[in-house]
Amino acid sequence: MISGVISLAWIGCGSVPTGEGARVLDRRVALSELDIVDCIVEGAVRQMGRGMIYQEQPRMTRTTEFECASMGGTFIAFDPTSPNTVIEKWLPFAESGDKAAQHRLGLLYEGFMGAEPNYEKAARWYQAAVDQGSTESMYALAILYEKGLGVEQDMLASLELYRRASGVGEDALMLSSESYTQIEELKESLSDEMVALNIQRDALQKQVDTLQVKIAQSGSSGRDRISALESLTTQLSAQLAEREAQLAKLPTYRLVDPATGPRPLTFDFPDLPAGKMRSKSMGRYFALVIGNNEYELLPDLETPHNDAERIAALLSDRFGFSTQLILDADEEAIKRAIYNLAKTARAEDNLLIYFAGHGEMRTKVDRSRMRGFWLPTNADKDQDVNWVDNWWVTDHLDTSDARRALVIADSCYGGVFSTDLPIGPVTGLPALSQKAFDRKLQRKSRFVLASGGNSPVLDTTGPDSQHSVFASAFIDILEGSEGPMSVIELYGRIFDRMYAGLAAVGLEQEPELRVIRAAGHQSDGDFYFVASDGI
Repeated sequence: MISGVISLAWIGCGSVPTGEGARVLDRRVALSELDIVDCIVEGAVRQMGRGMIYQEQPRMTRTTEFECASMGGTFIAFDPTSPNTVIEKWLPFAESGDKAAQHRLGLLYEGFMGAEPNYEKAARWYQAAVDQGSTESMYALAILYEKGLGVEQDMLASLELYRRASGVGEDALMLSSESYTQIEELKESLSDEMVALNIQRDALQKQVDTLQVKIAQSGSSGRDRISALESLTTQLSAQLAEREAQLAKLPTYRLVDPATGPRPLTFDFPDLPAGKMRSKSMGRYFALVIGNNEYELLPDLETPHNDAERIAALLSDRFGFSTQLILDADEEAIKRAIYNLAKTARAEDNLLIYFAGHGEMRTKVDRSRMRGFWLPTNADKDQDVNWVDNWWVTDHLDTSDARRALVIADSCYGGVFSTDLPIGPVTGLPALSQKAFDRKLQRKSRFVLASGGNSPVLDTTGPDSQHSVFASAFIDILEGSEGPMSVIELYGRIFDRMYAGLAAVGLEQEPELRVIRAAGHQSDGDFYFVASDGI
């Protein structure tokens, strides 16, 4: 029983990574030149021996303004409210067969960059990239088939694309309860149709047999009717074979069962002692942890400093991250740190960005999509000139070489960071074989774990609270984790912990986990926390 008065504070409703490969940005580069742009780079001029001189075709790439300029490229200076300008620039490259450009056009037409969605065109460009083997487009097109956006809804086509995108066997994908229900309903529907077709075919066959007996006994003519009935029987047999083929194509996918209760994610590595699960191919771990308490023009917060300091220490000491901690960061500090972090990583590496502070959301007049922002310490509530746009962070994750990236946003409206549908909370994930684990490590992953959805979130539930509700659950789980833990497992445990704790005092706040497809997430990708004492 909890008694007394509970005081509530709401969050924001209203240095360089160290280690090998770290890149220090020259401070003379203007902050605006860190924006990611669509850059057209002219082809190199080449000479064949002493003879012919020719120029290669130009190429389209996404990079920062100053890097584009350093390559002699030209970038598109455009009004973000008019993304059709960008579509026009990517179109010639997509039409020439560049699968990366085709996938980019799919994202643009799907509305990820602010354009009015045109799902039919998105599906066409995704399909063009799929035909060239783009796993990112397979994943995107699977979602369109599942939802029936731009294409006729087709669960079979969707599941096949999910399987191809993941590079796994038919029984290796795990589905949400909603997707599982759809598959079971499709199986039941096909089975019912097959029963009905069998009954109809048997009935027609009986009529044919009866007529043949009568004709044989009486010598009367009835061959035309028998031929018609046999033709119908053949048609029903063909329909039945088609339904049987459809049913056979429905693979047996595993259902994630939340009733099994929380337990650490374990891997079946028979050649390694228990707990020593980090693969050599997992790369290095880098983290940027930001905690903003004191604001120039906004109300101060109570817990972000404590949250950031404790989480940074945990990530460094227990999980082996090279961690940069920034307290009370303004716009410049946040953006330069994110740029340097993204550029530090190599292809096998892992990036984590944790932000605790004020957050805000805006809905543009000329489009329905919401945009989320992190508010630095020099932010003005009424003017977004110094705000850090979630799209800005997404762009830098998209252009980073890092294999895996996780953004953790403990701020208001953190769920707006990605427009992809949230993943359902799951705990007690089944064990993975080493083969499955190694396969997952090859997939590119981009996740955002938000302390709440598209709404305000709690800073603290009382005067004695040292951490936010979300950070408290996150810290407790990290401190008690054993062995590798995927971000999906982590999210399930945080959800359960927060739900139980807040329900006890009559409050409600649900964290969300979403993939960030616009940053290059691939199907079956994941992010793993591996305690240093288990290496």
